[in-house]
Amino acid sequence: ETKPESRPEPSAPFVYLVVAFMFYLLSFSFAVRAVAAEVFGDYHKAAKLCVSPCFGPLAALTYAVEVCFAQVFGWVSWYGRPPPQIIRHHSAFIVVMFGWCWMWWADASLIYTWFEQHRFFRTWMMTAGLTNLNETFIVFQNFMYYAGLNPITSGRVFWQRCLALGVMTQALLVGLPSGCFLLISILVPECQRSLTPQVILFTLGVASQFAGQLFVQLPDCRKLMNKLCC
Repeated sequence: ETKPESRPEPSAPFVYLVVAFMFYLLSFSFAVRAVAAEVFGDYHKAAKLCVSPCFGPLAALTYAVEVCFAQVFGWVSWYGRPPPQIIRHHSAFIVVMFGWCWMWWADASLIYTWFEQHRFFRTWMMTAGLTNLNETFIVFQNFMYYAGLNPITSGRVFWQRCLALGVMTQALLVGLPSGCFLLISILVPECQRSLTPQVILFTLGVASQFAGQLFVQLPDCRKLMNKLCC
């Protein structure tokens, strides 16, 4: 371990960190359970997990709260990260998920039907939820600090970067094509059938995901690869 004074202190109250950690972990657990159900052929269970309020809506709420608290109080649950980083990352996610959450609130039965009928829609949701593993670990680093450990030793930083690269890579390789299917095969026909505000926002959110993944996530992956190789 390195010297204690080299470890930055957590920038948010302990209770806030506990709540953030539990919310990230809960959302990630629903993604894992949905993947397991999908692998074992229980598509109905996978669809129910994907449409659960403890999955997408909880993740979106967590991100929105994090952005607000980082902006107003400077609190960041991500250990050692500055507020602008979490605001930048979470704001992009909120743009994508706001339309989905509105759609879920306005017509959850239709969302559930889409989840049951379309594997790629379930896959899109699962890949998004799996990225919460990285956030869960970064928040957990705060508790390592309180336990007297150094969360940012060279070894732990290396493996955290590997974890981040892994979840972003699966989001690009699996989530991006799934999002294309969702947009072309589900949302565009739905817009032609019934052009409601929630469908329009959901469609725009998914379309913005492509820009975010290509112009933000892909460059971030390249930066991580360069750091890991150096």
